[in-house]
Amino acid sequence: SDVCSSDLGQMPYAMLAFALAGSLLAFLIFNRPPARIFMGDSGSLLIGTVNSILVIHFIRTASSPSAVFPLGASVALGFAILFVPLIDTLRMFSVRLIRGRSPLSPDRNHLHHLLLKRGMGHAAITVTCVLINFLFVLAAWRFREHGSTTVMLSEVGFAFISLGILYYFRRKPSLLKAANEDAPVDAPIIDIMDDRSSKAE
Repeated sequence: SDVCSSDLGQMPYAMLAFALAGSLLAFLIFNRPPARIFMGDSGSLLIGTVNSILVIHFIRTASSPSAVFPLGASVALGFAILFVPLIDTLRMFSVRLIRGRSPLSPDRNHLHHLLLKRGMGHAAITVTCVLINFLFVLAAWRFREHGSTTVMLSEVGFAFISLGILYYFRRKPSLLKAANEDAPVDAPIIDIMDDRSSKAE
């Protein structure tokens, strides 16, 4: 989207996109274990806001009749760009509301928590989420002639089926550790064996 904005004469949006990409690249370098910097709520909210602005502008520009590079199903393409965080947010809000909790309450049921329970590391989870998002963008581009509604519903359906399979076949809780998934993210994980050994001593 950076290059397209520049080619279309949308320099302010191109500069914003390049600045965001550069800052995120630097963050990923310094966030690798052992991490020297961490992102808080303000950083994630700012990134989400800027991404939303860029995607909305992309949809408006690509769907305009006077667009230099008109794209069919631009809404589906824009949706696919933010697919992983949007689906994870929608899923988490729904689960919390069904359980009678605030949709903003923290827990350990995010997508990366599900992948952690499968034995994946943080770096592997990051690469996996990026690849998944990239594949959804490619799918939206490949099937854009079918219209935004069809493409979006197909991607959402496939995503929830995949999440259901991932959740159903997740690693079973070990007898060595007991943790409540709905507990606050800073709640300690109790090691049963250590607890027994300490009592024996």
